[in-house]
Amino acid sequence: RCDRHRIGTAFNYHPGGSVDRRTNIYYAQTTDFGKTWTTADGRVLQTPLSHRDNPALVVDYEAQGRLFYINKLLFDEEGHPVILGVSGRGYAPGPQNDPRTWEITHWTGSEWVTRPVLNSDHNYDAGSLYLNGSTWTVIGPGLTGPQPYFTGGEVGLWTSANRGRTWELTRRVTHDSP
Repeated sequence: RCDRHRIGTAFNYHPGGSVDRRTNIYYAQTTDFGKTWTTADGRVLQTPLSHRDNPALVVDYEAQGRLFYINKLLFDEEGHPVILGVSGRGYAPGPQNDPRTWEITHWTGSEWVTRPVLNSDHNYDAGSLYLNGSTWTVIGPGLTGPQPYFTGGEVGLWTSANRGRTWELTRRVTHDSP
């Protein structure tokens, strides 16, 4: 993703090489088209990032025993990165790995802050994030649909009027799907 002055990337890693197990949030950015990569606070990164523990690590979900699936990276009106994703205790479908929490991780200019948006029933539930000043919107299948614990579900629209601090379901986009 890029804003007017930088290109940013958010990524995670797969412990043991398992494609289902994704965890941690890493963030890197460049202002010189990839010659130099830095953290959000400007620390220069030594690439390639070949170790799990490196300065690009934003949230250590692995240490919490959780997985994390990135959905979206945007920049707020101040040019700070905002990352949307879904966390959960395991990759297998079903209630044993609940809750699956959609979370926003946001660089405030001095620290990374993670806040919950909603809970859904699958790690691969994916949606979109829209930023408009202090109003942030998430649209996605975060409501239980006709096949609980499968990807997808009923689509809802959640809104935050305070840059992600609190969220409210403001519209059910779909309902009673077959």
